[in-house]
Amino acid sequence: MTPPTLLFLHALGASAREWQQVADHLSDHDCVALDLPGFGDAADTGHADVGTMTDWLAQEIRARDLTACVLVGHSMGGKIATLVAARAAAGEPGLANILGVVLVAASPPSPEPMDEKRRAEMIGWFADGQASRDDAETFVDANSAETLPEALRDQAIDDVRRSNRAAWLGWLERGSREDWAAAVGQLALPALIIAGTEDGDLGEDAQRRLNLPHYANARMRVVQGAAHLIPYEQPRALAALIREHAALATMAALPEDFARLLDSDRVSSGTRAAMLDRIYPMPVGTALWDDADHATVAALVARILPDCGADRALAGRILASVAQGVGDGWR
Repeated sequence: MTPPTLLFLHALGASAREWQQVADHLSDHDCVALDLPGFGDAADTGHADVGTMTDWLAQEIRARDLTACVLVGHSMGGKIATLVAARAAAGEPGLANILGVVLVAASPPSPEPMDEKRRAEMIGWFADGQASRDDAETFVDANSAETLPEALRDQAIDDVRRSNRAAWLGWLERGSREDWAAAVGQLALPALIIAGTEDGDLGEDAQRRLNLPHYANARMRVVQGAAHLIPYEQPRALAALIREHAALATMAALPEDFARLLDSDRVSSGTRAAMLDRIYPMPVGTALWDDADHATVAALVARILPDCGADRALAGRILASVAQGVGDGWR
């Protein structure tokens, strides 16, 4: 199948430009890097709160009429990606084409861990206007394991300085502190969660505690030689991880005609959510069942669905559903 479109969302104080090196290593994919409201070329749009940015991204996905896509969110962009993924899982129209999520040093749905002294310092940089060159340098260098090559460092510094003041302050004072964890819950959508070995607040430990629990089908990867600015620091390694995850997500892609039907107004949100939930394998976790039970149900699957054969993964899903006692109206 055609690889899904990769939709890239940047970090605080960055822009779509931070993904250029990564996209260069993914030339076999359609890569679309977006400027979030208030940043990059969209700096003039001003501040958008978390809910507004989520609405904006959902509308961007609908407007592009994509058959299949994977959301790739870095830091601040990761929080927005997760919130849109949750809306897709709930059956919101126009989002059934989201096949997976890649979170890169991502801010979680819950309040982002951040040293309050550093938060106050960063707020102070924009208190009376745009950040100075020295302050922007401090931000970029503090988030890099090693000093970036000059051209990339200058680009990252320039993006910090052209950030909209209200958008910068809005994220640090409010957006990063908002708690959407209960609204997100746990999602079946396949996720790849990535951390840099040298990252501080949003490193591996934070990702395992704050993002991993929201995804039932998630894999965790750690990138060596990187802090927080992984797209700048290790673009080749990051691109390889994204390509692998996109290939796995493509296996669950729906036929184009059916995908468009599923996203049409002929399908209710409840039905759409139930059908999307069936695309992704849920973790088994069925202590009630032994190997003989799995073998029996797999044999039953082979009898009812000959094309599947004795599918142990599907048998596990059936047993998990029975164990949990959860029904969605389908027989």
